Amino acid sequence: MESQWTEVQNIYVNTSNVSPISALCWDPYHELLWVGNDSGRVVSYYGKGLQRYTSFKMHNDQQVRQIRVTDRSIISLSPKSIQMRDRRGLVKWNISNEQTKNLHCMTSTTLTNGELLVAGQQEDMLVVSAARGVITRTIKGVSNIVVLKSMPRSICAGSLLGEVTLRDPRTMKVEQRVQAHTATLSDLDVSGNLLLTCGFSQRQGSLIMDPLVKVYDIRMAVRTLAPIPFPSGPMFLKMHPTLSTTCLVASQTGQFQLCDVSSLTMGSYGLSAQFFQVQTSSYITAMDISSSAQTIAFGDGNSMIFQCADREDFDVNPYSLPLIAPDIVQPPTTTLSEDTSLSNIGMPYYTDPLLSVWPNTTVYEVGHQPAHLDEEILKNMKTIDFVGYAPNPGNIHRNQAPRKKKTNAKRNVPKFRSEQERELLQSKNGLLDPDDLSHSGRRSSSVGDLSANDPTVTIMPRYYHRVEIQYSKFGVDDFDFGYYNSTPYGGLETHIRNSYCNSFLQMLYFTLPLRMIAKSHIKISCPKDNCLLCELGFLFRMLEDSNGQNCQATNFLRAFSTIPQANALGLFEPETPTRGLSYSLLIQNFTRFVMEQVHQESNVPGDNPLIFKPLIRKIVQVPSGETECLDTPSTMQQLFGLQTVSQSRCSNCLNQVSRVTYPFVVDLLYPKKNDRKSRKRTFASILKASMYRENQTKAWCSHCRQYQPTATKKVICGLPGVLLINSGAANSDESVIWRQNGPNVTKTTPASTQEQAENEQSGAAEESPAFSSWLPERIGIRINN
Repeated sequence: MESQWTEVQNIYVNTSNVSPISALCWDPYHELLWVGNDSGRVVSYYGKGLQRYTSFKMHNDQQVRQIRVTDRSIISLSPKSIQMRDRRGLVKWNISNEQTKNLHCMTSTTLTNGELLVAGQQEDMLVVSAARGVITRTIKGVSNIVVLKSMPRSICAGSLLGEVTLRDPRTMKVEQRVQAHTATLSDLDVSGNLLLTCGFSQRQGSLIMDPLVKVYDIRMAVRTLAPIPFPSGPMFLKMHPTLSTTCLVASQTGQFQLCDVSSLTMGSYGLSAQFFQVQTSSYITAMDISSSAQTIAFGDGNSMIFQCADREDFDVNPYSLPLIAPDIVQPPTTTLSEDTSLSNIGMPYYTDPLLSVWPNTTVYEVGHQPAHLDEEILKNMKTIDFVGYAPNPGNIHRNQAPRKKKTNAKRNVPKFRSEQERELLQSKNGLLDPDDLSHSGRRSSSVGDLSANDPTVTIMPRYYHRVEIQYSKFGVDDFDFGYYNSTPYGGLETHIRNSYCNSFLQMLYFTLPLRMIAKSHIKISCPKDNCLLCELGFLFRMLEDSNGQNCQATNFLRAFSTIPQANALGLFEPETPTRGLSYSLLIQNFTRFVMEQVHQESNVPGDNPLIFKPLIRKIVQVPSGETECLDTPSTMQQLFGLQTVSQSRCSNCLNQVSRVTYPFVVDLLYPKKNDRKSRKRTFASILKASMYRENQTKAWCSHCRQYQPTATKKVICGLPGVLLINSGAANSDESVIWRQNGPNVTKTTPASTQEQAENEQSGAAEESPAFSSWLPERIGIRINN
């Protein structure tokens, strides 16, 4: 109770992507900590240093909601399956059928140790045999259970409605009920005759966390005891393993406390409560205390594990069994020198003869195939005694037959560098015609050929097709990237995950002011981990030094995958893309997120440099005409932000509120389908309607103190250095505007005067077709201040 808890260490659960930790459990038999995350992976850590022991995928992209440890195995629970494995990861049994719909919790029965009670947000509770791995029976009418705890004489079940029921372990009939909370239940625990709960209450149509831990005495009838105050909001409860009246309470913010329930029950408040804080950058998702009560483990939403202890030399368990360690194979020690035979190293064990053991009896010398005779010779040939005679047509020498040249097949993929070097060597030795060489940088078709064959650009050009990197025995270094890129600008490889971001990263690279900002940022000491602006600076520097060589955005994408907000927005490309995955919507959301994230990382309030002089810093805020001098926005807002004033006017009291924003992207708003003039709308008119928006909504008026019809208008006050426009053609109706007004529409333009004169002399007068584009080459925007 009076011990000081300090953080011993924190480790990162290294998985394929950032997945919040959903379950923690200390092993009471071995020095192990079991960890489960939202993607269905279970990882174990050994000893005080938490070294990784095993790691395996127990559920396919399902959250691990609870882990239970027995003396010989571990049991993991997900919403749709239950699985048992041994500590090395070998599967013993798995249950996944129509009866497992939405499981939440499990516990062992007190009668026999070989049965499990499994419940959740489904109609029935399941009784599972742990020895056989089958569902032996179902208990009807037990639904919405989120927490299960076993007691010597009863089973304690907490429901989603805040009710706690005590059931007979033999008949599973309800013996006692208590309405602990008016809303859902977050956690409960039992010890002896004490029942502790924490949860939420329903107030004014919303859920509010109760700041008290409810305490009940369940010896005869349920009796309410003095609650435990916890101001930061209790979310997790664990009873002390060695002190029956002491409990561990923790919140999602990382604050925890050890409290003695008996001191509050007896009316003696004793020492004041002492709170401890876990230094997490996210929120706490799981908690557990070891059987020795000397160390506690916390898991958060960033896949981090925090271990706290109350002493320097702590133990996980009072008595732990030895752990099975993998066998260590000692490699043979061989000292190599100039006279050492390579046979001393040895060969791998095999039973079948190797393919290289080719017997001499199966080796034959085969000459060249006979050359095909000329058709002129066969036509004039006369046969006398099975021998053909024909005159020489004169195109070949006497008694000579030319060998047919090897025709290289035209292929759309480049040759490997090793093949090019081999052909170059053969050409020097006279074995190959120099005209047959195909070097890097030569393509089968150029841009001009594509324009001539497809003037309306209805077929995707070849240089936009997906390129598959071919691998030879020399690896990826043998691939000829120069076949696709003959410029001094480096490209980004696409065979890694989340490579859909490459096109936007290339666009940012060729924005020179942003490139200078990112390169300047890497020259300062950035205190933030996984800073996207730092990674952009390193990526831009690598592209500058590449000189046309291929590059990878691996470090940027790795830092991007560690951001929890990006995972919540669904910006990560799945391992196996589905048919309904929209890369158009994915790159739009990625653009908005990256621009906002880089803005937050580059913003220095009160010390931002002015890099764009046309920026308007005085904006009319009120109708009286008074102006307010704004602070210099961030460099990203100056470069990409569209300085906009959002004016909201109440229709009742005419109270106007103005707010300055800097949106980074302008989304095009297309006319409705029934608009007859939609086909005649120009790109500039649609862009103007998208930038200057006026709508009527119902919003809260601070002057009227109620919801009133409000007119909202957006006024552009300053243009950025670079304007990002999102076409956003999400359906076929919006795409019709681009197709009807796009490059497929042809118009006839009269020929020039000189061409007309030439046509008149030749007797032909015709008009030359030209292809128009709905997207103009340039636009002008005028702001009326």
